[in-house]
Amino acid sequence: MSFENMLRAFVRRTKTIDLGRHELEQIANNLLNEYNKERKILLEIKRGKGTLIIDYVGDTIITQKPQKDNEENIRWVTIKIKIAEVEKMYEIIKYLWKNKKEDHIKSTDCYEKFTGIPKSIFQSRRREHNKLNRILQILQKEGAIEYKKRGQIYLK
Repeated sequence: MSFENMLRAFVRRTKTIDLGRHELEQIANNLLNEYNKERKILLEIKRGKGTLIIDYVGDTIITQKPQKDNEENIRWVTIKIKIAEVEKMYEIIKYLWKNKKEDHIKSTDCYEKFTGIPKSIFQSRRREHNKLNRILQILQKEGAIEYKKRGQIYLK
């Protein structure tokens, strides 16, 4: 039973039945275990300057990466990505891989196909650029692609 279904069943039961402390503790532990198993899968990507934390929540992927403002201050940059966007990027990579001219494909070609924005303009749009980089990092962590420096992508 999924976390969402377990939670809904719990709420329905609390409206109709008085639950004892022991039963509440048991249900709460079961809900917490299911939540951790299904919704809170943390993956770390060791790449470049820091760690990227990937958190799957329903049909959304929440990515967080630490960024130093100065030596003492660290803030977390959060980007939300729909799973459909990751799937779309993977389909684009597979399409470009079939029609490649070199031994790899370039991330800028993927960005252009994904957004419809020319490469020259896209590089200056930091928010979109960071989001699509995170999508590529997710695909790499899932083992679908190999994403190297200088924007080289290899399909596995």
